[in-house]
Amino acid sequence: MITVNNINDTSGAGLIPIVIGVTGHRDLRDGDREQLAEKVRQIFVEIHKQCPHSPIVLLSPLAEGADRLAAKVALESPLQTAPDFRVQFIVPLPMAAEEYEKDFQTPESRAEFREVLQRADSHFSLPSVAGNTPENIGRPEHRDRQYEQVGAYIAHHSQILIALWDGDETEKVGGTSKIVQFKLKGIPEPYVRRRKHLDLVDSGPVYHVVTPRISNPNPRMEQFTVRKYYPETVSHEEAFEVTFSNILRKIDDYNRDIGSLSGSLAAEIKKNGAFAIPDEKTTSLPSSVQKLLHHYAVADTLALHFQRKSNLTLGGILVLVVLAVFCLQLYLEFFKNQYMLLSYPLLLGAAYWWYKKTKDGDVQNKHLDYRAIAEGLRVQIFWNMIALNENVSEHYLRKQRSEMDWIRFAIRSCSLPMCNSKKCEDEKNNDDIGYAYSLTEKHWVADQRNYFVKATERESAELTKRESHTQALYLSGLGIVMSMIVLHNVLHEFKFVHSVLIVSIGSLLAMAAAVQGYIEKRAFAEQEKQYARMRDMFAHASRHFSEAIQSKDFDKAREIVLDLGKEALAENGDWVLLHRAKPINVPKG
Repeated sequence: MITVNNINDTSGAGLIPIVIGVTGHRDLRDGDREQLAEKVRQIFVEIHKQCPHSPIVLLSPLAEGADRLAAKVALESPLQTAPDFRVQFIVPLPMAAEEYEKDFQTPESRAEFREVLQRADSHFSLPSVAGNTPENIGRPEHRDRQYEQVGAYIAHHSQILIALWDGDETEKVGGTSKIVQFKLKGIPEPYVRRRKHLDLVDSGPVYHVVTPRISNPNPRMEQFTVRKYYPETVSHEEAFEVTFSNILRKIDDYNRDIGSLSGSLAAEIKKNGAFAIPDEKTTSLPSSVQKLLHHYAVADTLALHFQRKSNLTLGGILVLVVLAVFCLQLYLEFFKNQYMLLSYPLLLGAAYWWYKKTKDGDVQNKHLDYRAIAEGLRVQIFWNMIALNENVSEHYLRKQRSEMDWIRFAIRSCSLPMCNSKKCEDEKNNDDIGYAYSLTEKHWVADQRNYFVKATERESAELTKRESHTQALYLSGLGIVMSMIVLHNVLHEFKFVHSVLIVSIGSLLAMAAAVQGYIEKRAFAEQEKQYARMRDMFAHASRHFSEAIQSKDFDKAREIVLDLGKEALAENGDWVLLHRAKPINVPKG
């Protein structure tokens, strides 16, 4: 089982963190700080109680006031309710630290910033907003846009936003009110890609701590109360609360599964990671890609684990139902006693127990969801490898809202940088673009092409084999019936043979129905078509990608990788929908 110390290791264990962002006023009153800190601490405790198996990560840009107050609460962990639990925190900086420090009023404030920054688990500087340059960054209008960008980053990458805010709505660029609006109403360009008008806001709640400030000591709401706000597209707050709680629960279930299974599956996790990109090649990869690769290996291994359980359950239930029918036939024709009759409900009861156990354990959905996470991370790995500034969560499962939102949240959380600014910059500057593209070509484009070639052949062969079994069983049953018609008068003199044939007919038809049910649940025919389409697409892309690399046309290569990634994500989304529409159940009738 997972230990509390391991919960804090988001990169080593492959755990998905619950990400909490903070925004708020700079001009806090000294006398209010302890009370505000306690409110922030209580929010951490609440989330930890709700998600006891999950790490918590705080995003704070460490501006004076609210940002540092929340970071210090994280540093003060462990929490009272979890003495071994620590809140991690990551610092996205609006600009280079040396430039950022110029906004801090006193030497003491600058020293405090450096000290807290050194204790962060990760920190990095965001790029300049379009139109900003090192020459104009000192002007207030350009500087404010950098602050607004970091607020947008926090609103976008956090599942929950804590706002230490007086509640006054303003249009100040980069101000607390604007960041809260981003979380609730959606983030505009240029900070994220342009949303379509009918897109729902892909966000979580805002915990508003009503905060007096030096410039507004008497806010219109009751001071220090905590109010919860929801995205503006939410029509029923209670329904959203249930939906969002389910998102957190699914993330926590995933982390709990890592804790309970990672020990027994450790060798498989290592093998699956090396299968995606061999170990000897990972050491030269940026730390962000290495982290994503480990998350992928864990998700892939869990998906395979639950796939095996799901397939075993489906096969086991069908076998038990066939045996139940066989025993009923034996009772009717041979052994007319209560023990043989009892075997019928016992076998059906065992099938139902197995089904219920699998359903209660959410085994099939875990297989599908964890596969979706793994496939999303696979695309993200190679997008990051060639420095594509795209996040899979913006393109993935857009048709599968609500129930699949947690997967986009999870992938976004896995993509958080876990390095300091200098290391991130060094990795970026030392990146060998040719090597990155060669890895992408070999271990994604070519590997996926080969996978879909084999998968298409496998599904076709499996479908042909299963259909031949079904046909043979039906024809055998039909043959026995025709034989009984021809030998009808003779068979009346051989009661035992007649009974054997009757039992055989019922058993053969039951087996044929079971095999047909297996074919339908496994969706061999539909998967063969999907895999064939992806086989052709990856084969086509592979040719063009190879030509682009050889001619060093990296712009074309990047475009191919982007488009191919989107197609792979769309195909996997359709695959998830296909299998969700075919749940495991106990055959009726």
